[in-house]
Amino acid sequence: MEVLNQPTPHDRRLSQKLTRIGFHSVFVGAFAMLGGALRGFNLLLVLAALMVGALIMQWRWSRRSLERITARRTLPSEFIAGRKTSIRYQIHNLSGWIPAWMLRIEDPIQSDNSSGRDTISTGVPLIEPKSSRVSSLDIRFSNRGRYRLSGVRVMTGFPFSLSTSILSVTQPEEIVVYPELYQLKRNWRKRLTHQGAGSSMHRRRQGQAEGEFYGLRGWKNGDSLRWIHWRTSARIGELAVRQFEHQRRLDICIVLDAWIEADENARNDSNHVESAVSLAATLTNEIVTGSNDQVALVCIAETSAIIPGSRGGDHIARRMLESLADAKASSNPDWESALQQCEGQGVRAKQMVVISSRTHSDFKKAHTAEAKKIEDWSRRGTLQWLDVRTDLSLWKQDPPKSFVERSSSSSSEVSHAE
Repeated sequence: MEVLNQPTPHDRRLSQKLTRIGFHSVFVGAFAMLGGALRGFNLLLVLAALMVGALIMQWRWSRRSLERITARRTLPSEFIAGRKTSIRYQIHNLSGWIPAWMLRIEDPIQSDNSSGRDTISTGVPLIEPKSSRVSSLDIRFSNRGRYRLSGVRVMTGFPFSLSTSILSVTQPEEIVVYPELYQLKRNWRKRLTHQGAGSSMHRRRQGQAEGEFYGLRGWKNGDSLRWIHWRTSARIGELAVRQFEHQRRLDICIVLDAWIEADENARNDSNHVESAVSLAATLTNEIVTGSNDQVALVCIAETSAIIPGSRGGDHIARRMLESLADAKASSNPDWESALQQCEGQGVRAKQMVVISSRTHSDFKKAHTAEAKKIEDWSRRGTLQWLDVRTDLSLWKQDPPKSFVERSSSSSSEVSHAE
């Protein structure tokens, strides 16, 4: 174990509370003391003294165990709904001679979308003097959104569990849980760039030599010497060069239409909204991460969010996932304001893909003027409308039926009601 010597943090508070066994012991001790005093029974007085001594020893030992304890939480770089992630708790015992036994670590967590509060917990059996331990807790969030962590609580009831000493370390942090990411089918890129009758695809070439090798052809003026396949040229007696399949760079705008029925009895459609958010998050993450494609994201929900077109990078991917994590469904998404922001921020993608929880015809009925505006994309590029109620199965890969998940560490699941 690593020996550390760190200063005690200032944002800490020690408190003490009796357990249920402690209350019973106090009652029995008081009864024995009163009976021994009134009746003159020395054995009852001895029993009362032993119980009071046990309470004092419990209070002193557990409190001293935590006086030189420091605790710190370490969060991972990202949280994705439906996936397990580990939170690390570093516990340091700065005492020179008192070990800390049977520590319980609790971390209250609250969602911005719920008034309730959950508590995640783990434990450490023993920390020797002048040493430290790291306890990892596997946690899985069921819902996307923002969560708040107020502080870490370290508790111990060692040795008799008559009272519990609680060390509260203030460490407020906010967690942004990204939407669930699907596993897409293999042909998702071809389906994304698929064109219907009468439409054309506008994509930019990356370069003549980029792409996968698929054959040989004769030499032409302007070909690079690096493309020459010398073995074939020597065999046929003339120059032959490698031929590559030209890759094309996408210029796409993904639009999330987070629409939900206004009728309270139809709130079960929120599952379709979550599917639309997850599909939008999956596509933007796949396109942005590790590619030269240019993608813009438009979230049209209770409030609109625009992220102009950009090429690749983890920073852009996280911005888009964070925007989708904050998207709240609305019965009247503000399409007019969103399209105005697109024009103001120069979103001029060649292709628009709208991911919605309603059909294109229902959208046209509710937003006649906005429907005419987005039809302009079909004139200078392409426009696709994906209704997740019917089209999700064309994109999402179903998990294996025989999948079995195993984990040896402690785990916790956090969810909140919409």
